[in-house]
Order: sequence, then structure tokens, then C-alpha cells
Amino acid sequence: QTTSWQDRNGISLPLTPNEKGNFASSPEEVPLLFETLLLRKEDQYFYYHPGVNPLSMIRGLLSELHLTKSGGSSTLTQQLVKILLGNEADRTIPNKLKESLYAFALEMHASKRDILTMYEGVAYFGKNRQGITEASLYFFDKKPAELGEYEMLQLITALGSPSARFPGSARGNALLP
Repeated sequence: QTTSWQDRNGISLPLTPNEKGNFASSPEEVPLLFETLLLRKEDQYFYYHPGVNPLSMIRGLLSELHLTKSGGSSTLTQQLVKILLGNEADRTIPNKLKESLYAFALEMHASKRDILTMYEGVAYFGKNRQGITEASLYFFDKKPAELGEYEMLQLITALGSPSARFPGSARGNALLP
């Protein structure tokens, strides 16, 4: 999290970035629609797998071998672990295997609700904004519960390429496929 103060309305004002250089704050109430859209794009089998999705991993391997189209193979839990371990830029096979083991372990010790909440608090949305609360306040001057569907879609679109697709950028205004 970021060091912050609250204004007279109780809204957090970030003062300094966290150790990654991002501004982050604890997730507030996140609309069910946002979570539904997030899972539809990032991990439609989130509630059915134990942290790793073997079929997605095979698809990712085939993609690495250039035998199929590119496609993400990480579950939302694996993405969370990747962020927590600081491996976002180091996408090696040993790191992916380690992340898979940690994802499986996390699923054994935390509820799906807790994992989803943790992800919502650390996901990177571009412009040094980490977590849904910080991103919604920065890009739309709204708390997550106040976001409209189009704003939610813009934030979710940013997750695939936050440096290029953040809300307000030319590519950030594209909707989910």
C-alpha cells in the first residue's frame, strides 16, 4: 500500500508510491458486475480449478511452441502470485512452475473470495495505479462501487497491457472482445 492521508470526506489521498513505484490503496467494496466481467476476461474457470488450469497451461505451452495462437495460460490465482513474488517482468519457465506451486498452495489455504479480493487490491491498471480502488479514483474520480459498466470494462481492458490500454488512452477505450 501507499502512505496516505484521508480528506474530510474519508477519501484516501496517496502521498508516496509503494516499493514498486505505484500508488495503491486497500480495495473498497467492489461491484459484483466488475468481478463478473473480470472473471469472464481473466479466468472464467476461477471457481472450478485448484489454482492452476491444466488445459490453459497446455494451451500456453502450445502457444510458446508457436503451434497455436497466443493466449494467456495463467489463472487469476497465478497472476496474483506472480505480482506478489515480483515476477511480472521475468516470465521464465522455472518462475511459471514456481508460481503454479504457490498458486496451488494459496488455494489450499485461502478462500476464493479472499484470493479475488487480494487480486483486486494488487492488479496493475497503468499510470502507476495498483488496485481497483486506486485505479477507479485516479481514472474516473469515483469509488469502485460508483463505476458504470463502461468504466469497469475500460479498467479490465487495461489489465492485458496496462502501459498501452489504460483508461483514457487510445487503446484503452476498446471494450472486451
